[in-house]
Amino acid sequence: MKRINNKIIVIWILMGVGLFIQSCHIGVTDPNQPTTDVLNSAVGILAFAKGGPYNGAFSSGTSASYYPTLDDALGEGELSIVQAFYESMGDLIFCPYGNSDFKFLDNPTSWVLDDGSTVLNPIGQGQPHEIKLRNDRAYGATNSMLHEWTYMYVLNNNANQLLADIDGTTFTGDQTTIKAVLKAWAYWWKGYAYSKIGSLYIAGVIDDMPNQTNGNYVTNAAILTEATKNFNAAITVLQTLSVNDAYTNTLQTIIPGTSLSGSAYMNAGVPTPTEWIHSINTMMARNIVANSRVADLQASDWNKCFNTYQRRIEAEGSSLCC
Repeated sequence: MKRINNKIIVIWILMGVGLFIQSCHIGVTDPNQPTTDVLNSAVGILAFAKGGPYNGAFSSGTSASYYPTLDDALGEGELSIVQAFYESMGDLIFCPYGNSDFKFLDNPTSWVLDDGSTVLNPIGQGQPHEIKLRNDRAYGATNSMLHEWTYMYVLNNNANQLLADIDGTTFTGDQTTIKAVLKAWAYWWKGYAYSKIGSLYIAGVIDDMPNQTNGNYVTNAAILTEATKNFNAAITVLQTLSVNDAYTNTLQTIIPGTSLSGSAYMNAGVPTPTEWIHSINTMMARNIVANSRVADLQASDWNKCFNTYQRRIEAEGSSLCC
């Protein structure tokens, strides 16, 4: 009888241990690998609104685990690599490294010396040939054309995800203002991403669904039209807003501290709705000028730049900066 009782005790102990182990695995989420479920909370969606653009597309190094094919030992990110491409091609900085295709992208095809002699680039067959040769996904990080394409579509996707979750989230305080600010924020970044894609590539994909894509490539002109559409959507939202605590606190939460302005004309370091609209109008004017040769610009283009966007800005006492 005693042996039977001992067996019963052992069974109960094993069952208890099993239930305890099972309970440890119920409802536990690794905070280092969150799912989109975290966007159901105000804290989660505000953190995502901040991290989506800045960690997802513009950061250096922190996104290497997400896009390892773009990490070529120099780190990665729109500001770290892509902006360096521009600066080096404009001779504003010097990059001594060959990673991420710098050895071809920022090198001219030839140099003309003081004595009038021409020296060819000793590496490869010159910038145009080498960039075109590597414009293939198989080249990974050494395809300089892949970097900005990836970052801008990640930025667009994160904005899509934000838009998909805003209305279903409950916030404390002035929910109407908080949600409107987040929507304007998402539309702004979508307009920015499409502006870059339309300005740099001959074609692209219009995608408004989170974590999905399609093979429907459209011309860069259509992509720029989509940029304008999203910029105007942001303006429509911003025109309903005025500065209050909810507006200011939300932007202070989603804009990194290093990017908050200390200028006297700014509202506690963040743009007012009117100032934000000024910036959007300037971006739309830039999209016209940056995507046309001066000789090809028609009177209608200049009229749109100055009679539409400039007037919108001047109406508030500012000026257009192209």
